[in-house]
Amino acid sequence: MRFLLKRIDKFFLTILLLLQVNFFDLVNINGTVLASISSYSQKKLTLFVVLVYILFRQFVVKREEIVSSNCYFKVFVTVTLVSWLFVFIGTIFQFDQSLLSTFFIGYYFWILLLYFPLSEILNDWSRWGDFIKLYSIFSIVLSLSKIVASFVLAKTGVQLLYLNSTSDQKALLLGHTALGFARIPSSADFIFIGEVLLAVSLVKKVPHVKTKYSIFVFFINAGYLIFVSQTRGYIVLLFVLSCIVVLFNLKRTNNVAIIYFVVVLLSVPIIIGFYATLAKLFYSDSSRSISLDIRQSAINYYLSNLGLNGWFSMGFARDDIFGGLIHDTHINGAGQILSYNFDDSGVVGFLGRFGIVGVLDLLIGLISIIIVYVKSRFKFLSLFPLLAIIGMSISLSLFDPQRIFYFPILMVLLDFLASDRSTNAINDLGTVAYKRRK
Repeated sequence: MRFLLKRIDKFFLTILLLLQVNFFDLVNINGTVLASISSYSQKKLTLFVVLVYILFRQFVVKREEIVSSNCYFKVFVTVTLVSWLFVFIGTIFQFDQSLLSTFFIGYYFWILLLYFPLSEILNDWSRWGDFIKLYSIFSIVLSLSKIVASFVLAKTGVQLLYLNSTSDQKALLLGHTALGFARIPSSADFIFIGEVLLAVSLVKKVPHVKTKYSIFVFFINAGYLIFVSQTRGYIVLLFVLSCIVVLFNLKRTNNVAIIYFVVVLLSVPIIIGFYATLAKLFYSDSSRSISLDIRQSAINYYLSNLGLNGWFSMGFARDDIFGGLIHDTHINGAGQILSYNFDDSGVVGFLGRFGIVGVLDLLIGLISIIIVYVKSRFKFLSLFPLLAIIGMSISLSLFDPQRIFYFPILMVLLDFLASDRSTNAINDLGTVAYKRRK
């Protein structure tokens, strides 16, 4: 039964990962029903699969057989979904919207429920090894396909893959070509989370994931993030992530002199190269540098409307009716058209919807993060998911539909690193794999 259940878990996780990568853009979903239920920003099908998966485990798995890590984020997830209900009801009455139309604006928050089945299945290093390997396979296929498609598009104008995301379709205009590649950014979320998981495997030596394989995939994914996605926030986070991995592995030498020598030797060229790359990506295109100013203005706008409707702000107001309120589209003194978006404002975009109750949610989330880090058995490893959660909250947000799928993964990883099971002996299968790698 356990073997069958493990295969079924893998089946559901595979389906969910396929949905996040949009079937690698091998299928043209533009103008189809699939685009409205499963695309970069539409996660209705993902939510459906998550709910089916949860119901399946609820009725098939015996509760006494469940062995899970400590769920330090259980309160946070529960309170956030209760807050969702308050905002949902408030939006219906305050904006005079129908129940169904309001639900289909904020439905994706319920993907957070994935946290509960993941906490049940990712409960030892062997399971995490299987998951990291599965995720890394998807990430390297996605990276390689996008790198090739981007390079060919930039050099020849030939489109190899379907560009199903609106943000990717701008690549056809070659308006953001840099470093010899056309910008195709929609896969950056998936691939960066893959880098976080691979970083864990490079430091911990997770079962079933070979070190050479992890290094290879890590570099390929980094190539996509830097040259193809050209997403500024992820490039900065990737740089920090890589530095932590390198410093930890240097620390293993137990030779302070070697550590200082390598750090000093590499710091100057790395800093110069990093600065040159950022300058090329951030400021070579005037429209991209202007976007930094727009994001700052958006943050100020949403914060100023924190208590717009009492306990919540703009809630799940319909974009087609209340677009003026949501985006505050206007022309500034320089004659530029400014239009704000929730998903361009980091975690403030979440507050732009949830308002005062959102502040409570974030406070509980922050307390949960502090508790789980204090209790962590591997504080160094915990830095990786924490870097993703905190770093992505600055310019992006894990509460956006494009990224909310990854939030439960990061929370469950933090839970596991703080649990007794993370220090337990690896099971027989994991031990064999670990010894082979050594």
